[in-house]
Amino acid sequence: MKLAAYSLLATGLFLAAPAFAATTVSVGHFDAVSLSGGGHVTIRHGATQSVTFIKGSPEFTTVKIKHGNDLDIDVCNDRCPEHYDLEIEIVTPDLKAAAIEG
Repeated sequence: MKLAAYSLLATGLFLAAPAFAATTVSVGHFDAVSLSGGGHVTIRHGATQSVTFIKGSPEFTTVKIKHGNDLDIDVCNDRCPEHYDLEIEIVTPDLKAAAIEG
């Protein structure tokens, strides 16, 4: 009987955990990345460029192409919550520059 109770308890905890889906955003071609305001960015080599939010949201973080080829990530806009974690994964076949501010 104890085993069944522990199994139900563990299942209940598992079902209560929030599920987060990664969000891929569409951007143009880039060969440089700049990050302003902190956060965690992982850059991986791959054949096709992509930008994916692992934590955080495009609702609070601006991702756009500036100066023709610079992927600019501004972590928090004016609606950003007080405790906001950002984690983004970038996949690209070529990267010529990276800059971090803040």
